[in-house]
Amino acid sequence: MMRAPGFVAVSAWLLGLAAASAAAGPPTRVVLEEILSLGGPDEAVLLQWTGVAADDEGSIYVLDALDCALKKFDDKGKLLGRTGRKGQGPGEFQFPVLLALSGERLYVADQRRLGLQVFDLSLRFLRTIAPGRLVTALAADGRGGVAYKPFTPPGEPGRWLVCDEQGRVASETVYMPKVEAYLADSISLVFGAGGSVYAAYLYRDLVEKRDGRGQLVWSKAPRGGAASSTETIQGLKIAKTMFWLDAALDPQGRLYVLAGGKTEHPARDVLIFDPEGALLAMFVLPEPSHCLHIDGRGCLYARADEGVTLKKYRVRFL
Repeated sequence: MMRAPGFVAVSAWLLGLAAASAAAGPPTRVVLEEILSLGGPDEAVLLQWTGVAADDEGSIYVLDALDCALKKFDDKGKLLGRTGRKGQGPGEFQFPVLLALSGERLYVADQRRLGLQVFDLSLRFLRTIAPGRLVTALAADGRGGVAYKPFTPPGEPGRWLVCDEQGRVASETVYMPKVEAYLADSISLVFGAGGSVYAAYLYRDLVEKRDGRGQLVWSKAPRGGAASSTETIQGLKIAKTMFWLDAALDPQGRLYVLAGGKTEHPARDVLIFDPEGALLAMFVLPEPSHCLHIDGRGCLYARADEGVTLKKYRVRFL
């Protein structure tokens, strides 16, 4: 289950004009050291993982979409437990895709089920919150609650809501006045210090930071500010150009954003911003990934082998 650690050195450099590089100083080099590999093509530990989280004790929680399960591993990769099966009942899944850990609670969003399912760290099902809503983005607030983005049809505003573990809504933020096409409001959400929230737009070249009241702090367009192209399928206007896939925050407040298709290395290029929005570095993942996660120790988790392997890396800045 655990493979011998190896070093994966990847080049990293600052992007942008010469003036921006000069202002930022010498390029930052990032080195990834592989410290854990879960699953693999010759194992049945993971069939296709979609979401990951880690607690302060080092335990790793993984959503396995094809196995319809939520699994718990120790920091060495040993399976400690699992829950779930295919179904529509409490604690069951159809195609679980998003996972967030906040306080002592795990939150799961399913691509084919409405609402959020809540579990404790022993994988015991507790309740469903946000019933009647299909959740398409999810972030932990670190205090036991979550932010989630409900599915939004064109013509309505794009928004996310912050709620506690009982589902009581504490705040609502409108970040897009009007959704022009299906998927156009798709984002990856990350909570930062002081209740701030970072959003990377999947179908728009835009990365933003907002304060705890939802007010815009800064906005960046690393690829020049292009908008997604669209296509019409059975009369529905759908965004189709993916710019960003996911975002994650490390313990130092640095924001990592995984690039989508409009990049040299699709699903591998990662940009790093400081809390003020300055671009620090870029590095390339060894293999394509659909998501990023960074735990409280600063270790980075990413996909390998088309989803049957979960890699854990130590990140070093040189």
